[in-house]
Amino acid sequence: MKKILLFSLVFVLVLFAFVKVSYAKAEPWTAAGSRDVQSNTTTPELGPILDAGFNYKIVVTGTYLAGDGIEADALCSFRTGSSTEWTDLVSTYESYGTTLLDLMVNGESNWGTTCSPDHTYSQVITGDGTMPNLFILDTYPSNNTGLLHVEFYKFWKATGGPNSCTTLQSGNILYSAGHFLADTPIKPGFDIFGYNYQAHLFSGSYFNAYAGGAGFPPYLGDDTAYLTDSPTAEDHWAWPYRTTQVLMKWNDAWLANTDCDADGKLDRHYGYPSYRGSGAWETNHMWDAYPDTEDETVIYKWNDFYKIVAVPTDATLIDGTWYNADGGKIGTDIWGEFAIIQEVYNDQGTGDHGVLYKSPVGPGFGKY
Repeated sequence: MKKILLFSLVFVLVLFAFVKVSYAKAEPWTAAGSRDVQSNTTTPELGPILDAGFNYKIVVTGTYLAGDGIEADALCSFRTGSSTEWTDLVSTYESYGTTLLDLMVNGESNWGTTCSPDHTYSQVITGDGTMPNLFILDTYPSNNTGLLHVEFYKFWKATGGPNSCTTLQSGNILYSAGHFLADTPIKPGFDIFGYNYQAHLFSGSYFNAYAGGAGFPPYLGDDTAYLTDSPTAEDHWAWPYRTTQVLMKWNDAWLANTDCDADGKLDRHYGYPSYRGSGAWETNHMWDAYPDTEDETVIYKWNDFYKIVAVPTDATLIDGTWYNADGGKIGTDIWGEFAIIQEVYNDQGTGDHGVLYKSPVGPGFGKY
């Protein structure tokens, strides 16, 4: 039953897929000013003063022309004659990196990695009492025409302490649109699918980890009854794994149980621009049973356990494996920011038993 490993790695994505949340009340943002950033200069446009300790949402819209048949927005671009779609890298200028032609805020481009069809992007930053620098990064800006429009919105309360965070106890964080529990509060304790966001864990059916986000009710073990009420569930890719049980645990850096940055979502890698270096970790333990291929009365049990960590900022990815700054092997890459540092697999049918991989750097979370 070794094939179960192929989808077990996919499972960890459940944390990313179904914790899209929003405030039960209207977002408490107030307009704090706007700026037009010209594309034909790299001289910074100064934004409004951002009060220290307050979060600000920055929203940028529009496109501009960058010469050589290129149209660009704050993150992506399209070059007539060589592009087939909008991309982060500039077509035929890939060697300049992903930030070429991006709108920079205090020297950084933090608009995500996905091109926006309507050319609108946003990010949240914390004010420090100064005016942010805004400019479009280009090596030859003089042939550019047009501008990007930037708007600033201030969150109504200061950040920086427990009292500034929205909690699950407040009842103001909701399941996302499309979820079976859409528009209802995410509460402390287990929900009907097996998630306990307050305690940082999931326990339940593999299928149930995905069912809610797909709009289905929880699976309770009766195939006939379930498919009578939800016939299209049988077409969901996770349906074949409904008998597999999963226990996941994670820390605050992986997925918090609060929203402290006022973006309307449970925080991920709070205080860090990405997962790398954040200390985020997650464990994934799965188990099930399957019949012998020749004698179905013989049942084999299996279980699989993973430890996954966010890699350090100074780690290097070589041929699908992460190494630390000293050249020590961390583990196999997953999703570009994470590594598997330990796997333990047992299968009565295949004879697998024990540790399949343990990072030479160490399997302890504190090392990363």
